[in-house]
Amino acid sequence: MAKLGAAAAGSVGIVFALPSVASAADGSEVSFSYSAEGSTISNAITNTTDSTLRCSTSLEPAPDGVLPPLDTILGQDIFTGGDVPPGTTTQQLTDVPDGSWAVLVTCSNPGSESPATWLSDYPGVEDYLTRLQFPTPWFAVDQASTVLTVPAPASGDTGSPLDGLSDAFGS
Repeated sequence: MAKLGAAAAGSVGIVFALPSVASAADGSEVSFSYSAEGSTISNAITNTTDSTLRCSTSLEPAPDGVLPPLDTILGQDIFTGGDVPPGTTTQQLTDVPDGSWAVLVTCSNPGSESPATWLSDYPGVEDYLTRLQFPTPWFAVDQASTVLTVPAPASGDTGSPLDGLSDAFGS
């Protein structure tokens, strides 16, 4: 599980340094909406808080479209992150290899008077954060999908590369 900090260093790592205080934040203030088109996976993050959030969207293989155990997937190699001001911001991961991918998102509000973290509602996340003694209030965010599939490109003609020569030379 130590991989969580690696994947979301820009968001979760900052929150660990903040003191725990009573939070005025609430779970409905942030939402995620995932989609896949071609080799691009997008995450539209809607932030209705009064502050800019720091968010990270990351992917981990989900063999056969099944969510792998949380303990085995944190620390993704494919991720993007950045600031998400109030409103909707889309984070995109491009050139994603073919296959099924678990999408994990973490947002935090570093520097806020009421620090909080919003995370993908992934099976096992509550137990993990409880064991970790997570230092700030956190909320599991419902999302439209947790596994997205990036299809292989449509294959063209499966014949021999020499088949076109007969057309070119009239044979």
